[in-house]
Amino acid sequence: KEKLHIYLRVSSKGQEDDGTSLETQEEVARGVAKQLNMTPVVHNEGGKSSKYEDIDNRPVLQDILFRGSKGEIDHLWCWEIDRIARGDMPQALFRKTLRDYGILLYQKANTHPLDISNPQDEFLLSVLGAAAKMDNAMRAARSRQGKIHRTKQGYWHGGAPVYGYEIKEKKLSIEKNEAKVVKEIHERYVKGETLSEIRDRLFSKGIMTRRGKVSWSDRTLQLILTSNTHYDGYYVVDYDNHKPIRVECPRILVPELIEATQAEYKKRSRVHGGRQRNTGRQKRVFLLRDYLY
Repeated sequence: KEKLHIYLRVSSKGQEDDGTSLETQEEVARGVAKQLNMTPVVHNEGGKSSKYEDIDNRPVLQDILFRGSKGEIDHLWCWEIDRIARGDMPQALFRKTLRDYGILLYQKANTHPLDISNPQDEFLLSVLGAAAKMDNAMRAARSRQGKIHRTKQGYWHGGAPVYGYEIKEKKLSIEKNEAKVVKEIHERYVKGETLSEIRDRLFSKGIMTRRGKVSWSDRTLQLILTSNTHYDGYYVVDYDNHKPIRVECPRILVPELIEATQAEYKKRSRVHGGRQRNTGRQKRVFLLRDYLY
């Protein structure tokens, strides 16, 4: 018997749920092979996100194209052309391989193949590829608009929440134990303690970072002190080509403490050569302090 090489791939959880799962694809493809009296040979790419369109990121497809160029594949099945590729370069390479080596392409339950050596079939395949690319772009645009809409409603936009918060019902909520630590760090800093002193105090209390470490870095403390507007009751999400979105969230610190922290940070810091360093509790003047970091 001739062989029908079957390429399986899904690019999202949605495709698993909408009736085009890997199992469904394989079942349909085996049905086509049976009707054509061919032996099915399954090549399972599994779940590959549509953002991985380069052939280098698709080892199973890469192997199929290589074997096709060696004359080992005459009949190839896929669910739709967009499971092969939506990008211009991968599609062009795929069509060239089919055309140069006479590989017939079958889609879904259709037992009539597309023959790229036939100009009409090649035109149809290019149209299907362009439609898949447009559909992908429209789907991405809808997804982006959905994210923007949810962000405006106060839903967390993704990623780990800032220290002091947790996610409840998809929105930021204060994590009480971490919030106490945030407040203590700010209060001690305003009272004049250095980052090293604050770090040692946290270590002595056995207070851990978000990652479960007892050693707090200066960078982590500086982020808590100066870089998170969340503690002031809001944060800003910036999507490409869209006006930044200000989102309200639960406040951890009172405005007076935030202002005092900022004033203390400016007082301790001075800019030199594009770098910033802490000089808050320096008791002596050193000859080379402007040149050493």
